[in-house]
Amino acid sequence: MKQRSGIFDDLKKKGAPPLWAASAAGHMELVRFLVEEAGVDINQTTQTSSSPLRATLTTICRVLQDFGKLKSMF
Repeated sequence: MKQRSGIFDDLKKKGAPPLWAASAAGHMELVRFLVEEAGVDINQTTQTSSSPLRATLTTICRVLQDFGKLKSMF
């Protein structure tokens, strides 16, 4: 699959693979499809070495921060 740049939370990610983009955006049905049906590499990173797992965790941390359950991301 072709990598493109994407903008997530005002940050531009160079070479964001579809799985990374879906993970960062919280589209779990699309994540499941890409892994189970399309067979994408779950370890494929962006050009800046960000993994789909990191994108997912960052998204979850931001949601928890919005609810006031998490004081700091790191």
